Amino acid sequence: MKRSILVLCLGIVLGTSVFADVGGALPGFAGGKPGDPFAAMEGQSLSSMEELAAIVGARPEPYYYEEAEERAEDPDREELRHFLHAKAVSRRLVTQYDLRNCKVKDWNQACKFLTLISGPQIDSGNIWDEKTTIQVIKMMKSYGWIRDDFYVENANAIIDYTAKFCGYFVGGRDWALSKGTTERYWEMIGYTGVSKEHTVLFNADGLFIWDPYYGGENSLKAQLKHRSICFD
Repeated sequence: MKRSILVLCLGIVLGTSVFADVGGALPGFAGGKPGDPFAAMEGQSLSSMEELAAIVGARPEPYYYEEAEERAEDPDREELRHFLHAKAVSRRLVTQYDLRNCKVKDWNQACKFLTLISGPQIDSGNIWDEKTTIQVIKMMKSYGWIRDDFYVENANAIIDYTAKFCGYFVGGRDWALSKGTTERYWEMIGYTGVSKEHTVLFNADGLFIWDPYYGGENSLKAQLKHRSICFD
């Protein structure tokens, strides 16, 4: 047993083909990338592991295993990861300025509509281009979910359609939250400073994500109210 452990350790240090002496290649190595060099020691007694550590001066587990466990135990880190992801992906969303450049009538009234369809796109990574967005706009106008001037008539239907288009099962606004559907974003309504009502996207923790007007930073000077955007 001691001879096998010593041979294995020499193989780790020297990187030779000596692993054939202990029953094959080192587990955890693929394409030249090292995995857990101690995987082959599963089932050995604690004294053997201590002896191995003494020979190679190594710890029973690589340091990055401990970091992964620390991340998994920290929910705040996961929330931060999702926040940063949403901020980054939202830069690819179609904005009101994009609609203006596509000659879409009343593009400057589309902030609420674009906010409602943004959440499922962000979380799924299925970002619609201008062509797809305009096709959806025409379809939703034909269904009466939005008017020609982009006034929203059926927010629940808009979110539900977008969620299913992006691979989710259900979506909706506040009513969906009462049904147990996950609250993922807020439709934040406020004023830009000249008594003009505007809608932007916040996450469910109350942090700004995206402004549909031009895709930049939050243009709201005062927040009025918010409604939940839910989907699962």
